[in-house]
Amino acid sequence: MRQGATYAEARVIRRTTEGVAVLDRVVQPVRSNADLGFGVRVLVNGAWGFAASQLVTPDEVERVARLAVSGGRVAAAFRERPVEFRPAKACRAQWKTPIEIDPLSVSQKEKVELLLSYQELAFREPCVTNMMFDVYSVREERHFASSESCYVDQELYYVWPSFLLVSIDEETGEPIQRASDTHAAAKGWEHVQELDIPGHIEHLTAQLKEKLSASPVEPRRRALVLDSSNLQLTLHETIGHAVELDLALGGDAQSASATYCTLDRLDTLRLGSKLVNVTADRSTPGALSTCGFDDEGYPTETFSVVREGLFVGYATSASHALEARGQRPRGCAYAATWADVPMLRVPNLTLAAGPDPVSVEDLIAATDDGIYLAGAGSFSIDEQRGNGQFGGQVAWEIKRGKLTRMLRDVGYRCSSLEFWNSCTVLGGPATWTMGGTLMCGKGDPAQYCPSGHGAPAARFDNIDVFNTRAE
Repeated sequence: MRQGATYAEARVIRRTTEGVAVLDRVVQPVRSNADLGFGVRVLVNGAWGFAASQLVTPDEVERVARLAVSGGRVAAAFRERPVEFRPAKACRAQWKTPIEIDPLSVSQKEKVELLLSYQELAFREPCVTNMMFDVYSVREERHFASSESCYVDQELYYVWPSFLLVSIDEETGEPIQRASDTHAAAKGWEHVQELDIPGHIEHLTAQLKEKLSASPVEPRRRALVLDSSNLQLTLHETIGHAVELDLALGGDAQSASATYCTLDRLDTLRLGSKLVNVTADRSTPGALSTCGFDDEGYPTETFSVVREGLFVGYATSASHALEARGQRPRGCAYAATWADVPMLRVPNLTLAAGPDPVSVEDLIAATDDGIYLAGAGSFSIDEQRGNGQFGGQVAWEIKRGKLTRMLRDVGYRCSSLEFWNSCTVLGGPATWTMGGTLMCGKGDPAQYCPSGHGAPAARFDNIDVFNTRAE
């Protein structure tokens, strides 16, 4: 501030990670890392300046602060208009992920023995030729301070157990895979203990065996019954990124990311059928975006994104809200590391379940000709988030309300608006699950952040199904 900044903020982040993996009964090298550094962001003459360092000493702090101010002065010479920014109010706050067991306190020996025991369960099925099991643990200490006397300390935890089963098609020699539906969570080691991983392995090995004799899908339009484990990713890609306000303002267009949810369509765009209600929050217990404050010092909140199919709200941050009239900060800024500037990221995104106790079996029984698809597969989507295609892990044909043969090479494609407007039935609360990823990428250079997304099972009518192998 003495150098001429009108606003200044600093972030100190210490991140500790550990990855333990076993491949085909062979323990892999442990991936462990501890990282500490700080970043300083300032407003000078209506422009942002930023600098960071991994050397946390008083002299280096002063040097980096001066460097940030110098960068702001240079940027001010090229800005089109002054930055509009409303700093978080003065506060002193602490927040910690509620955990029972620090995942980094569990010994590597205990983790390895557990993973080896899981592999033995999988290899009881003769068709399993290869298996990878991995557990990734994260602890982050994030400290924020601003010239507005806003001080926030947070301690965040994440655990991600995952595994991959592989078999070999004897006729073609090609690998057939079934990846687990276990997801990362903002929890302690108890997340691994709570999951029925042995039961999950038994269920998925049976599916892998069935997958070896699956029939190729016939490309044509039909109804899709999507399990929660599949719909979560589609929700994230077609709505989650689309409602990030910086994309509507053109802030990330150079890295091929814009949106069909433009400012003129707020409160007017019929994004989905009246069954579609989507909210964003950072408060769902165990969800990956859950925390107390964002990386600009704003407390997090819950807000509507889609209400009865109508697009009604953006994910916003203090760095972008004032650029769009009528918007306000909603605590959605996130800096991936101490070396990154805060970026607007959608928080936990959830599609509400239907009010009635409709099960997956009910959705299938109500479908005359369709496909039931479970598990997240590959995806691609255009730079406007308007047209995409998605796959899955396993799929079955539905005929006259019953599952028949398993299908392979199933993909579906559609415009985002066509897809969500074709939602005709929602599963009930019992079909709703929360998933997510620790590695949601955005920006140039890219930043990766934890992102939660929850959904029920649901049916979508008249969707273009294609054969991924043929195309």
